[in-house]
Amino acid sequence: MSVRTFSVIAAIGLLLLGSDFGHGAMWTYEWNAATQTPASVGLTFSNGTNPNTPTVEGLVIPDTGYYYGAFDGNSATGWTVAFRVRRVDTSSDFGSFLAIYDGSSVVRFDYYANTYYRMNSTSGTEYLTPPGGDNQDFADIQLTLSSGTVNVYYNGNDTPVFSYGALSDANPAQIYLGNYSSGTPVSEITYLRWSNEGAFVPSAIPEPSTVALLGGLGIAALLYRRRRAKS
Repeated sequence: MSVRTFSVIAAIGLLLLGSDFGHGAMWTYEWNAATQTPASVGLTFSNGTNPNTPTVEGLVIPDTGYYYGAFDGNSATGWTVAFRVRRVDTSSDFGSFLAIYDGSSVVRFDYYANTYYRMNSTSGTEYLTPPGGDNQDFADIQLTLSSGTVNVYYNGNDTPVFSYGALSDANPAQIYLGNYSSGTPVSEITYLRWSNEGAFVPSAIPEPSTVALLGGLGIAALLYRRRRAKS
């Protein structure tokens, strides 16, 4: 790559970072389950210690408990939560995975057998077919809440696969991951992220790896210019 080409690419990186890709949206919380311990990002296991250790795919949450931690999103502003998960056990019944309380609403994302995701809405219980037809396959899920409406997105697509009314709930803001309810669910999670800045489609918030790449290019460009100025 020529010096001129590198400078142009780095300059573009700085411009994109400065505008947050033109959307002004960033993740305000991030957990990489393959490399970060739950405790380091404010998550506590409900039942002693998780006997499982992280792998390159993430962390298995056993059916003996769940993780919980503070959640700082709120319904008035809107929020976005993203995660990559799969169900590990082969139960033919309900299994809990995720509950998000924001102080005025609750949003749940659970399993039913190995063929559905299950949610609770103002219209009753909702069942969604996973993108691969089986919740034992990993999928990237994004949930947003705005003006009382929850949108569900699959695998980075900006078109929601389902929208529904969120249930009202005044419990304190908290997030739960794993067997927080009933059944014997075992989940494997790769990452968990959220933004308390609003409800965004997947393309509106840059991936952490993209931000790191552009930031690296921008810093490299600044250092290069300083060297050139001194020589």
